Formats: sequence, structure tokens, C-alpha cells
Amino acid sequence: MVHTPIEHVKNVRSRVSFQIIRFIWPLFAVGNFILLVAAVPAYYAQIRTVCHSPVNEGCSFAQLNEASLSLLDKIGITFSAYVHYTVILHTLASTLYFVLGVLLFRSKFRGWYTLSASFFLIAFGTMGVSMVLFAALRWAYPEITWFLDAYPFVFPLLGLFLVTFPDGKFVPKWGIAVVPLWLFQFIFFEALINFSIVLLILELIITWGSTLAVQWVRYFKEKDAVRRQQTKWLVFGFSISITILLLQLVLVVALPDDQDAVFMLTSGTALTLLYTPIALGIGISLLRFRLWEIDPIINRTLVYALLTLFVIGSYIVLISYISSVLQIHGGFTSSLIATGVVAVLFAPVRQRLQLGVNRLIYGDRDDPNALLARFGRRLEETMHPTEVMPAIVELTAQSLKLPYAAIRLKKDKGMSHTISTEPGEWEVAASYGRFPSDSSTLLELPLNAQGVIIGKLQLAPRDESSPFSVADRRLLEDLAGQAGIAVLAVRQTTNALQLARDLHRSREQLVLTREEERRRLRRDLHDGLGPTLAGLTLKVDAVREEIPDDPQTATSMLISLKHDLQGAVAEIRQLVYELRPPTLDELGLTAAMRILISKYESASLRITFNASDDLPELSAAVEVAIYRITAESLTNIVTHAQATEASVLLEVDDQIKLEIHDNGVGVPEGKPLGVGIISIRERAYELGGTCIIESGINAGTHVRVLFPISD
Repeated sequence: MVHTPIEHVKNVRSRVSFQIIRFIWPLFAVGNFILLVAAVPAYYAQIRTVCHSPVNEGCSFAQLNEASLSLLDKIGITFSAYVHYTVILHTLASTLYFVLGVLLFRSKFRGWYTLSASFFLIAFGTMGVSMVLFAALRWAYPEITWFLDAYPFVFPLLGLFLVTFPDGKFVPKWGIAVVPLWLFQFIFFEALINFSIVLLILELIITWGSTLAVQWVRYFKEKDAVRRQQTKWLVFGFSISITILLLQLVLVVALPDDQDAVFMLTSGTALTLLYTPIALGIGISLLRFRLWEIDPIINRTLVYALLTLFVIGSYIVLISYISSVLQIHGGFTSSLIATGVVAVLFAPVRQRLQLGVNRLIYGDRDDPNALLARFGRRLEETMHPTEVMPAIVELTAQSLKLPYAAIRLKKDKGMSHTISTEPGEWEVAASYGRFPSDSSTLLELPLNAQGVIIGKLQLAPRDESSPFSVADRRLLEDLAGQAGIAVLAVRQTTNALQLARDLHRSREQLVLTREEERRRLRRDLHDGLGPTLAGLTLKVDAVREEIPDDPQTATSMLISLKHDLQGAVAEIRQLVYELRPPTLDELGLTAAMRILISKYESASLRITFNASDDLPELSAAVEVAIYRITAESLTNIVTHAQATEASVLLEVDDQIKLEIHDNGVGVPEGKPLGVGIISIRERAYELGGTCIIESGINAGTHVRVLFPISD
């Protein structure tokens, strides 16, 4: 595509603007982190203060007034427990959104949608989800109120993000109509609280329900499997959020006398939990379905986030225990003891957390012994041979969190029922997952058994841009070793079953052929030779009657009778020939083959014949099979191959080998087998032999038949 100078300037400006905003992002993130850290103690101080105003008249969300404090006392919850619970809940929810924003910025995906989402997720988390943290900052630091007034505009942006998740596009198109609902909610939120709490909750249900409907329609319209799964998790989070809204509505309506108190008591929890499932849904999409390709970042983030929670939680618990139980109230002494205990526990806890997170993201890569043991147990289970290879690829993919795994085997030409054009070509025997868009990322490991490569194991990496590590390859090579033995056993069992089926089918065909041969002989004798002999009998009677009266006429009739007898004898000889060519008994197999081949030679087709000089005495059935297979093959060459040269080889070593080859046009791949080729196979199989037929376009046809030597 050729760009005009104006388009080039626009592209350059867009890239420059993008890089400038990416440069501003760290400053924005650090500034918001400072605000978040400052807001938590301010919120703690504010929430401990009882508000002396009605709902939404000077009271922050989750801040209690006298009425809600009285209701809390009736429930049996202490004010101190409520304060700690509320602060921890809002802090965790805000941190969750902040972490999501950081993860998006550090992802490999570079685009305006991801960058914008990162900005407003961080801002949304800093506000305290339901703005409680910003309300606390206004309460503690009124001099910076002007600076905080711009942040609430993040709410409509959140609606825009949720409607266009995960690719920044409006699917369906009418999803853009949901964004004004978020804007309406932002503008009239406080007015609705003063007017009617029930109406406020209903408005929330309509806005969130419409957003859920957009994602629900997107789920059914989306054709990409990964995006469908990502959308599904967001729909799941929305469903939980709307359920929370409905529960709060039920509480408010069920207690009309204490409606304001119930709302103040539950609003902090409800609004926080309202947004938390959404963040969790997005987080699961990031983790489980590789949205924006940030698995390595998630691994480290999860480990150190959990480790940080452990350190902080352990430190607080130990400080409280030392102060209350051991009666050590000195700040330095108790801190020193708590720090020492946490330091001792740090390394083993980090190791266990790392193993847990690795198992979540990479499967059992770090525990090869357990994986190999489970692999062995699965193979030891009694299952049908057709289930073994699918079980191998499924277990490998699921245990190591791989998107695709497959086993490819070389086609067994002796058992194939179609003509193959490429000796040794590969076919998929079993697969699991979705084939990667870039096939060059596939890892192929040979499946060895008894020193022979019988197939290969194909595996797609977890991330197409990140190849398998050394640890991955080492484990997969061990798995391929076990899989090769299992695949060989399956192949041998399958071949044995196929041979048994072919043998059974050949025996049935042999019986049918014999019955058809008997029926043909009966028909030929009854309809052909029988009437001929009966007619000769009548002619003999007629000659006998003519001899006394007209000897000359009788003589003429005898001459005609002689010709009829000669025709009957020829017909009998033809029947005998079809049962077994007499040249086999009169001249032997080699000479009979030479006479047969000479009948097919012509000026346009030269046929060479080579046979062992010391052919042993073969059974009559094998001689007939070799003779008939050769005749059928030469008939196909003359009729279809358009060949100029052909060769016939007959030799005996540890087996009887017959090969017929031509330089004709060959047989197209996948073409159904004709009656002649089927007859050749059946004649070989019914005597315990094998038949391999290879052909290719303009490469001729090669028929190879092997018979065992009878004792």
C-alpha cells in the first residue's frame, strides 16, 4: 500500500503521540500510587468517625450515622470489626484494579485501546472503586479537592471499556447506546440517592444489565474461540454483580422503616463487590486465555503479590500476638521479633507460592516425576486401542497447559485401502486443542520404538512468541519416549485387528468366490455343455435311422456330428483352463508365465521377465495366485497405464516375492480401488500373503506381493 505524504505525517504524529503518552504513564502510575497509599489511612480515619448527617448529606459511602450504627448494634457486629472489614475490602478492590492497569501497560500488546484501558483502570482503582478513597482524601486534604474533581469522569470510560472488551470494537453495533447510560449514572447518581434509593438501585440494574446484554450478544456472535472464552468470563462477572444489586434491592425494599440505615450499612460492601467480579473476570481472561499475551508478567506478579500479602498479614498477626500474649509492647522489640519470624518463613513460602503459580500457568512442568507417573497410570488403564493416542495428546496438553498437541504416524501402505502417492507420508492419528496460526512454532519430537521412528509428537507452545524452554523440552522428550512405546503397541494391536478383519473378510470372500465358481460351472454345464451333449444324442439317433436308407446322407451327418463333438471338447477344455491353467502342469510356473507375458507384449509395450532359476516346488494354490495376479496386473497396464515398458520379477528367498512395475501414467491419489486391484489383494490375503501397491502421477505403478513359503 502506498501512503500519501499527508497520511505519512499523520502516522508519524500518531506514533509520536503514542510514545509521549507511554512516557507519561509511569509518572501517572506513581502519582496515583501515592494517592492510593495516602487515601487508605485517611479513609480509615474517616470511617471511624460517626457521621451526624442524613444519607448523602456529608456522609461518605460506608460511613455510618446514628441510625445505621444502631442497626449495626442490633445485628451484633462491633463498630471496630465493621471499620476494619470495610477498609480492607475497599483497599483490596482498589488494588485489584490498579494491578490490572499495570498488567495491561506491561503487556506485549501495543495499542491505543490497551494503553487507554491501563490509564483509566489505574485511575478507577485509585478512586476506591465507589469513590470512597477520594471522598476520604477530600475529607482529610480539602486543599486538593480541585485536583480530584476530574477523576470521577473515569466512570463513563469504564462503561466504554466494558462495552468494547476485549478488542475495543462495538460488537454488536448497538452497544454504543449503552455508554450514555453510564454517563447518566455518573451525572445523576447523587440526585437519585436523595430522590429514591430504590430508583437508584433500579437504574444501576438497568445500566449493568444492558452492558451484560452487550457482552452476551458478543459471546454468541464471536467466532474466535479464545475471545469467546474471554467474553464468557466477563459475562460471568457481570452476572455476579447484578445478583449483588438484586440482593441489595431486596434488603432495602424488605426493610422500609430502616431503608436509609440499611443502604448506608450495605452500600460500601455492595458497590465494592459490584465492581470486584468484573475485575476478577478480566483477570481470569488475562490469566487463563492469554489476553494480550502477558503470562510471564502474571507469573511474577502473582507470586510477589501473594508474597506481599503474606508478609504484611504475618507481620500484623505477629505484632498483635506479641503485644497481647507475650505482653511486649515495645515497638522496636516486637517489630524485630516479627521481622525475624517473617524472614525465616520468606524463602520456603516464596518457593511454595512459585510452585503453585507455575502449576497454574505452566501445568506440571516443574514436577516431571508426578507427571510421568500419572502418564504411566493413564496408559496402564484398560482402554480400547483407539482411545490410547487421544488420551496421550489430551493428557500432555492439559498437564502442561499447551494449546495444541497431536500425534502423526507414517501411513501403513500394506493396510491402506487407497493408493498413496508418497511413500512414508504422515497422517494425524490423534490431536487435542486448536492448531496454531503459525505452524513454524510447532515443536516436533520423534516417537521411537525398537530403534525405529514410527511417528512424531507435535506440540504448540503456550505463547507463539515464546518457544519451549530447556525444562519443557527435557520433560517432553521423556514423555515422547513413553508415548513411542505406547503408540507402537497400539499400532501393532491395530494392525493385528485389521489383519484379523481382513483375513475374516478374505475367507468370506473365498467362500463366496467358490460358491460363485460352482454356480458358474453349474450354469455353464447346464446351459452350455448339457444341451450340446443332448443335441449330439439326438443327432446320433438320426444318423442311425438314415444309415439303412441313405448312407450318403448319414455320412454327411456324421461329419457334422464330429465337428459338434470337437466343439464340446473345446468347451470342456476351456472350463478346465479356467479352473487351473493347464500350462502350469504341463510346462511349470516359469514357462507358463513366459507364455502369458508374450500374449500381452506388443510393438508399443515391451515387457521383461526375470525369475529365479531354482524356484522350489510351490503349492498349486500359490502357483494359480501368482499366475492370476500377473495376468490381472498386465491387463491393467495394457488397458489403463499407457505404459511403454513393464517388468515382472519372480524370486524366492525367505518369502515368495512377485513384483510388477510399469512406467505408465499412474493412479491419482485417493482414487477408489478398482475390481482388478481388489482381486489382486484378495488373492494375496487369502493365502496369508501381503500386497503393497504404490503409485503416483506420471510415476507408474508398482505392485509388490509376498507369499509365505509353506513347510
